[in-house]
Amino acid sequence: MRSQSGAAISTNDGLNKIERVCQAVGIRPGYPNHHERIERIRLYPTARQKDALRFMLDVTRQLYNALLQERRDAYRFNKVRL
Repeated sequence: MRSQSGAAISTNDGLNKIERVCQAVGIRPGYPNHHERIERIRLYPTARQKDALRFMLDVTRQLYNALLQERRDAYRFNKVRL
């Protein structure tokens, strides 16, 4: 198989499709492209939207902390990594 640049791509080297394409075009998979731009968007929520966003943030935080504590307890008491 060949890339657009004409470089040969081996399909038997244990790489998945994304890794093979990245290798063929000369980029490292999983690393951000230095030419990407970051877009910042400012939100102006209403009072009702602020309440909804705060509620979602609180629920998400509580869930994250509960799962983190579960991982800590599993390792502390049973030496098991979750």
